[in-house]
Amino acid sequence: MNTVSTLRRAWWTLLLAGLLTLLLAPLARAADPVAITTGAGADWGVKTSFRNYVRGPIAHGSYSTGDGASENPDGTFHFPVTAGEYDPDTSATVVRFGGFVRFTGHDGQLDMRVSNPRVEITPEGADLYADIVSKPNINGAPAKEYAGVRFARLDPTGVEPEVDGGTTAWPALPATLTEDGVEPFAGFYGVDTLLDPFAFGYDGPGGTPIAEVWTPAGTDKLGALVTGRTAAGVASLVLGWDDRLWFSNYDRRTVATVDATTLETLRTVTTGFNPRNVAVDSGARTAYTVDNAILRVTEPAGDLLLDPTPLATLTGTASNELVVRQSDGALFTLFDRRLHRYAAGGGAGNDSWSLEETGLPLYSDLLITRDGRLFLYGGGIAEVTFDNAGEAQLREVVASPYANNIAVADDGTITWVEVNYDNYPTVARSLHVLRRRADGGYEAPVTTPAPALGWIVSAVAPDGSRFFVADNTNNKVQVVEDGAVVATVDGDSNISLNGIVARPDGTAFASWRDGSLKLIGRARSPTPTTQPQDAAATVAAAGATTPVTFAAAATGSPAPTIRWQQRTAGASRWVTLTGATGETLTVDATEALAGARYRAVFTNAAGSIASQVATLAVTVTPPTPPDGGGGGGGTTPPVTPPVTPPVTVDPPVTPAPAPATTPGVTAPRGALELDRSRRATVATIACRAGTSGSACRVTVPKRVTVKIGGKRFALTVTAPRSVAAGKRGSVRVQLPKAAAARLAGKRVTVKVTLTVTSGGRRVTRTVTVTLKGAKVKKTR
Repeated sequence: MNTVSTLRRAWWTLLLAGLLTLLLAPLARAADPVAITTGAGADWGVKTSFRNYVRGPIAHGSYSTGDGASENPDGTFHFPVTAGEYDPDTSATVVRFGGFVRFTGHDGQLDMRVSNPRVEITPEGADLYADIVSKPNINGAPAKEYAGVRFARLDPTGVEPEVDGGTTAWPALPATLTEDGVEPFAGFYGVDTLLDPFAFGYDGPGGTPIAEVWTPAGTDKLGALVTGRTAAGVASLVLGWDDRLWFSNYDRRTVATVDATTLETLRTVTTGFNPRNVAVDSGARTAYTVDNAILRVTEPAGDLLLDPTPLATLTGTASNELVVRQSDGALFTLFDRRLHRYAAGGGAGNDSWSLEETGLPLYSDLLITRDGRLFLYGGGIAEVTFDNAGEAQLREVVASPYANNIAVADDGTITWVEVNYDNYPTVARSLHVLRRRADGGYEAPVTTPAPALGWIVSAVAPDGSRFFVADNTNNKVQVVEDGAVVATVDGDSNISLNGIVARPDGTAFASWRDGSLKLIGRARSPTPTTQPQDAAATVAAAGATTPVTFAAAATGSPAPTIRWQQRTAGASRWVTLTGATGETLTVDATEALAGARYRAVFTNAAGSIASQVATLAVTVTPPTPPDGGGGGGGTTPPVTPPVTPPVTVDPPVTPAPAPATTPGVTAPRGALELDRSRRATVATIACRAGTSGSACRVTVPKRVTVKIGGKRFALTVTAPRSVAAGKRGSVRVQLPKAAAARLAGKRVTVKVTLTVTSGGRRVTRTVTVTLKGAKVKKTR
């Protein structure tokens, strides 16, 4: 552990005296969705060949409109706007339309009513919903209701809405029949059958949906895992019992505890002097702080209590140094060029040893390891041992006058940064690692140049694998592994570091003088392991409810949090459900929640990812009619068709079960070069023939982000919406021009998560490929 060990250093690095006043701007609130109530309405013909068939010589049928819907001159239908909303944050658009169109034929056996269409164009996709009542393609079967069914899939690819003068118009969007729409269409057509395009307009703002950006599953991140804040001021930091931090604040004259998980300040006590350091005896659950005296802080009943009686008084001087030996609670401090030891709790056995008599360098700082070994440093490094009589013995380890800050791992390895001013104004910075031999001595140091590192504060992971140290401006934390900087963590403002303290798990806490606190380490983003599934519920019409449970889980490091979200039918925005933070979500299903969608969002320090979306289907049980009150007949009565001239059309056919497909996904090996259009194929989808279904449906994100040369870019992802059985399809990424230029001579890793569905089987896979840029031409 290592904090700012002397105020001399802290003040040496400050450019301005006094306290930093932080003006925290209020968090920006998301803009509310804009209501849609009027507009041009929608034009849709359902399916041209079906209309022709209904009025043709085979079905001898007809179609009609009502409740505000009307037939257009070209034979399509117009539906008026009734409600909707536009989300200005994501450009999601949801519009409801009124009216119905009813198709009848075959003496009433063909009877389908499509009403109240609803279009949703959101970051998750574009779909058309409708209330449908239809008779199955079985002689004599009664009609069946399908409320709010996802009837068609719309394709807005490459289509931009026309937004002008306060109105928005979406041109005709290609539409294909969904899996959910096959049965409501009486089984006449199969999945992905082309329907008539859907066009609509309304009064209000509009735009192309902004794709949600999620972290690819299993992404590693080394950096700030948690961020918090405490009182500003020159401070020191140490890890105490119950995984809490202790924080002494020189400027505020306080000592405080901080929750190590949330980094929220828990308790604060005023000391009456300017505490220069804090040390903790975890076994005795006692903290100590030092200035011109050493005071004790305890925690009875959860509160911090300062003992006003000093454990020791430092006559005429003050000290910045204070450490505790955990084995016996002994305290050590430095002042008046002497090393002082005080027994735990102020008991007998206090001693001091002069450092003048040793003839060794001017040691100004103390460090104690987890196993109780004591070091002096500052102008050199010495290890302190005690003989059988309890007398301190100093053994010089490093004689460099620039050994001003050290960190010691559990195996005794010493890591320190040397900042050499011998050839000033040229300053040489180097990283030294001294490994301990079996006989207790030290091997020759391993030294590497370290121009980015500073010497003010540092800490090392207990196993020695990771070194945390201030940068050469003392404003940032540099994370060093195997002698190289692997991550840089900034504070919240350009202000000096106060301290760094490592945890047993290899992470570390860092504090800045403005009160910023950060937990630094390596994290792995969430990977969903359990996806929520569609659910169905049956309720009575009179407002009854029935519980329905969704489940979702994910792995990640640290363990990800979960928040469940809901998007009700007709809503443009996901809403986070209050208190829904477990792996299961139980919903009281009601008729009003029919068609609601649910998803889990998993988040940890490495990123966030959303689960698949599950839909809630709600069926209302009709009341039982009284005896003798039988109704007789289906839901929709037969209609006498008008006489129409024969028309030659391709009739709809009830498809026979098609062979299934088993989707396969492969990624290319080796580094990929971009083509002239800055594209590369990152995956190939093989739609292999199986036992049911006839095509593979492909879902990919619209964009993925990568970092090239320290700058983030959004890559466009393209793929076919479906791949026919026995065929192959390619998933490609395309780089912006600026990204391709920056990639020259470099490589970047790209991760794309894709889902392939066929015959009820769903395969989700994250492919990882490496892209390489063109070689940089050398100039003479």
